[in-house]
Amino acid sequence: MIDVGPLLESATTIELVDWPHQDVPATLYRAGYTVVGHEPDGYKLYEIVEEVPVDPGDGRTFPLDDGTFLISRPLDVMPEVVDIVSVFRPPAEQHDLLRQAIEAGVRVFWVHPGVDTAPDLEAMVETAGMTFIDGVSIVDAVRALG
Repeated sequence: MIDVGPLLESATTIELVDWPHQDVPATLYRAGYTVVGHEPDGYKLYEIVEEVPVDPGDGRTFPLDDGTFLISRPLDVMPEVVDIVSVFRPPAEQHDLLRQAIEAGVRVFWVHPGVDTAPDLEAMVETAGMTFIDGVSIVDAVRALG
């Protein structure tokens, strides 16, 4: 099994393509990562705020257990560097997501637990020179780093 610690320690930007719970982007944001989302209506930047915005604009707001709020705001331009793409999408979508990650120069393709992995995905990731992580919660890995 790959030691994910060095991958996470060297990363600054993580792109989420869906997530099972708002704790995923919230934990990554609190750990100091720039967290962007790949949503059906475009790319989003995730942040945590103390109060619900009066006018979130085109953003969405998610309440968190500690009384703060996770907010997603539209991103006009993706960050120049995305280190990790974490996906929580069905196998039928994973090959296309990988192609997009390759085009963007992403270093790590991470399949979040709870979804099956597409056939041959790991081999495709490794052929592209990327690191493949599967079956490990990115949130648990970040928390393990402290």
